[in-house]
This record gives sequence, structure tokens and C-alpha cells, in this order.
Amino acid sequence: MRAFFDEDEAFRSSVESFGHAYHRKRADGIGEAEWEKRIRMSNDYFLEEFAIFACLKEQGLPVMVYPGSFSTLSEIARASIREPRNSCVTSSWSPSI
Repeated sequence: MRAFFDEDEAFRSSVESFGHAYHRKRADGIGEAEWEKRIRMSNDYFLEEFAIFACLKEQGLPVMVYPGSFSTLSEIARASIREPRNSCVTSSWSPSI
């Protein structure tokens, strides 16, 4: 995942844009160094999470339900990571309470 993140501009941009959108809502009063740290930590978190999803797929679990909506996960599931035949199916779930 890390290598793909470093090499693929579209994937990197998608991961970073999610982190930016999330942290923008919580950025009042923080400096640039803290902002960059938060984005970097978000990127690392998502890459680790995606790696887990890839391992689950390899273990024979091709369908995942993700709580909420996550466009970057959908991009990965549609096999933007090189191997269309190894893609998995995702479903975003947002409960209505």
C-alpha cells in the first residue's frame, strides 16, 4: 500500500483529500506543522486499514461493509490497484436512526 501511495498520484490524491476534508472541520487554531502531522497520520491510518482489507480479501472475504461512506475505499475495491480480477465488493452503510 505504501509503495502504491508513493507511486500513484491519483491514489495518493484521493487518500490525502479525504484527510484534508476530515481535518478541515477541526482545524481552528492549529498551526501548519500540526496540520501536516494530522494529514500524515490520517494517511498512515488509512493505508494500514487498506492493507487489512487486502489481507481479508486474500483470505477469501471479497465483500466488506464499511460504516458510512468512503470514496477512497470504493476506488480500491474497484481495483485501481493494478489487479482488476482481485477486486472486492464494498457496501457503504449509513444507519438512519
